[in-house]
Amino acid sequence: MELDFKIEFRFIEKLFQIMCKKNLSPVLRKKEIFQRDLKLNLPNTHSSHEINLMMTTFYQIIGVVIVVGCDSFFIVLTFHCVAKMDVCCSEASKIDGRTDKKFISNLVEKHFRVLEIIRISEEVLNPIYFHQLVSTFGVLVCTGFNIKAKADYLSSILLILSLFQFYFYCFLGNYVSSMCEKFQSSIYCSKWYEIKDISTKKKILFMMMMAQRRKGFSILRIKPLNLETYADVMKQAYTFLNILLGVL
Repeated sequence: MELDFKIEFRFIEKLFQIMCKKNLSPVLRKKEIFQRDLKLNLPNTHSSHEINLMMTTFYQIIGVVIVVGCDSFFIVLTFHCVAKMDVCCSEASKIDGRTDKKFISNLVEKHFRVLEIIRISEEVLNPIYFHQLVSTFGVLVCTGFNIKAKADYLSSILLILSLFQFYFYCFLGNYVSSMCEKFQSSIYCSKWYEIKDISTKKKILFMMMMAQRRKGFSILRIKPLNLETYADVMKQAYTFLNILLGVL
């Protein structure tokens, strides 16, 4: 009796296994076909790729540091010159008949020192000014031509950033120029005519001549770095873009 029960149990167990295999065979077959057809194309992991990635990242980091560093240096230098020139304007407006030689000599020295800082900074930052002018002109023409052909958000953002950066330089340069003109008018509007000493009057005249000669930053000593140059660059770029669109 027990033997017959064991035989029947084994028969039922084998029958159940056969049924399970038949039911699961389509799923297993599909899985095998999917694994066979799915071929992952792994990229070529050559060592030069990692080197190129590191060099590109390093170049971008260095570029950002240089741009931010130059802009920050220009900001600090500009506000330093403006602050020094404002002090000179305040002292120049106090000139009257009771002003002594020592006060005028100190004022001449301070003004000459500010002009020397402007001259040295102009020589150091002249390549940056020229790069800003040329790059802004090129970006205006290229992005304008691209936007005319097909509107692109990336080109528009690049155009806005380039215009803002060049406006930033021209605005600060215009600020320095206005302070130099303010110093000139401060001397002229003071009571320098009440001074009786001839040598003191000559020093004041010397300061006025120096103030007229240098009035802020310039681009390669050709064009002044001010808002007029900014408007002129935009005008010339728009004219060149119209000519380019007419030719092409």
